[in-house]
Amino acid sequence: EKVDGAPSTMNHSFIEIQRLSSTISLLHDVIFCARDKIGGELLNTLLNLKMTSLAGDYNKQKLIDRILHKGSETWMIMLTYWLKAGDLEDPCGEFMIVKKRETKKFSGENWNNFFSIRRSHVFKGVVSSSFLEERILTTGKYWNAVHHCEDIASNKVSQETEEISNKILRYSEDPSDIAVQIDQDYKKASSHLLRLMLDHFAVEKSLVTLKRYFLLDQGDFLVQFLDTAEPELTKVLENVSRGRTQHWLSMALQLTDSNSEDIDSAVKKELTSQPLTSQCIRGSFADESLDEVLGVCEGEPRTPTHHPYGQVAGLTGMMSFSLDFQRVLFPTSLLISRRNLSSYKMLFRHIFYTKHIEKRLVGVWFDNQMMKEYQEVRGLLGPTFCLRQRMLHFVQNFLYYMMLEVIDPNWNAMKESIPKQETADDLVNLHDKFLQKTMEDCLLTNAALFKSLAKTLSTCQTFSEQMRRFFMTIGMTGKRRMSRRRVEPACEQFTHNLTSKERQAKKQAKKKATLEEKQERISRYKKQVSVIARELQNSTYSRMIKRHADVFDENLDDLLGKLRTKVSYGSQITNLCIRLDYNGYISKQSF
Repeated sequence: EKVDGAPSTMNHSFIEIQRLSSTISLLHDVIFCARDKIGGELLNTLLNLKMTSLAGDYNKQKLIDRILHKGSETWMIMLTYWLKAGDLEDPCGEFMIVKKRETKKFSGENWNNFFSIRRSHVFKGVVSSSFLEERILTTGKYWNAVHHCEDIASNKVSQETEEISNKILRYSEDPSDIAVQIDQDYKKASSHLLRLMLDHFAVEKSLVTLKRYFLLDQGDFLVQFLDTAEPELTKVLENVSRGRTQHWLSMALQLTDSNSEDIDSAVKKELTSQPLTSQCIRGSFADESLDEVLGVCEGEPRTPTHHPYGQVAGLTGMMSFSLDFQRVLFPTSLLISRRNLSSYKMLFRHIFYTKHIEKRLVGVWFDNQMMKEYQEVRGLLGPTFCLRQRMLHFVQNFLYYMMLEVIDPNWNAMKESIPKQETADDLVNLHDKFLQKTMEDCLLTNAALFKSLAKTLSTCQTFSEQMRRFFMTIGMTGKRRMSRRRVEPACEQFTHNLTSKERQAKKQAKKKATLEEKQERISRYKKQVSVIARELQNSTYSRMIKRHADVFDENLDDLLGKLRTKVSYGSQITNLCIRLDYNGYISKQSF
């Protein structure tokens, strides 16, 4: 060949080859490094080659950039469709996102595992941090959730394929531009999903249902359920009838929720815009006590061990009963996940058991009112009355603290913040913070505090149980005995047709019957006083009361001491300590 009009020589050829040798060498290195690699892994290999072997060689780096620009087109197209529509077309397994093939449907249980990141195919030239990796994964998942819901909600929000094809992302040496686009797509997908959740799936109403029943905001439901189910739930867990308990729970829910909606379609269909209602609630029983669930049960709680009127049962239905939803549908399950529902169940068990103890102590108070007519023994009952009142004061003030100083303020703050949330993640985080703060303020996250509280409540429970059995022992079952009165037939009330002698005889007979009834009542009264006095003067009874009083005061002092050190809990804890230690009574005691 001729070069510049002159014949080509070996020298000229050598010069040309030398000029291209670096390019040929680079291509050889590229082929050698990239063999058996595809997708993001191949792109990362080329990027590694550029950053290590070619540092300082501008021409070679520029060539590698051209190869990366062309080679990443398919990867960038898949990234674009994933970010803007949640579409995943990756037949060769080259993209950073992978879908579990065995997973068919969205649900709260498989949401986090429906898609996952294939770390080996994350292109580091575009995705430079783990934060961006998670943001890309979440964006596409949100679009898939929108697709999953939009047919039901009749609200098409995803972008069309033609529109996306005009917005394909391109590889750039500066990844900040792509990071900005990723953030914009994430916010767009999340805000669309948020609007669907609030406007079409009414998650706020589902949260109201949780507050009404799981946080026991519906007082008449609790009263009606306890009135019917308490005898069954106080049995040992193995002996509790699940069927009867569920029946009583369903009846209480139906009686209290007069405005409930028909949700049969919500139960049958996979997706629906119906919120969770009381008809979705089912009863459940845990296998462990709340102490064991929270891991604070290293040893038995410090409560009185001598029970003269019978040993208190172990784990009962009352201690393990909880509410649950038969099913939480998607996308409501994003907000009310199984983890969050477990927190609600723990709060329910905590409040429910405390309210049960309050009800038992009120029952002891009612039984004590029957003793007031026995003036001869009222002095002996002074320590019992005082201890019962201090226990009732503690339980009622703690319930007031949980319901009105913790749950209601936290709930109202969350409710006011819901309209201000911009993305679905913001809503989920807001709800998580509400649950976390409520759990913390109700002493369910601090093992030491809950252990002291559990011991104090357990002492109240054993005292109420011992007093119930005491009243059974002395023959007073908690119901006032009605005086037996003679009821005369209506025909005998008209005496105007009787002779004077007959009327006098009838009057004498009635007077005699009244005297006999009075003597019988006096005899019964003296006999009852004798039984009560004998039982109260028994050293076993006095030791039992003194032991409960000592342990209760000691446990309450321990609880107050720990509460006072938790200044981070806020002014509510200070108010609770002041009410529980009214007039400084506990502080002045020496234990």
